[in-house]
Amino acid sequence: MSEVEAKSAQGKSLRGVAYSCMRCSTVISVGIDPMALKGDMVREVMEEFKKLQDGKTK
Repeated sequence: MSEVEAKSAQGKSLRGVAYSCMRCSTVISVGIDPMALKGDMVREVMEEFKKLQDGKTK
């Protein structure tokens, strides 16, 4: 397993993981890193809560 950057057509990129064969290094699967996604989501939600506490809105 190795980290990769997953880019979308909209320009946003996410951290991903690539699963490869240990013997021949052939890529078996690529996907979004669920732990990184969770961490990013928690951080963004907390930022929005802080804005609400400070009385700031979009």
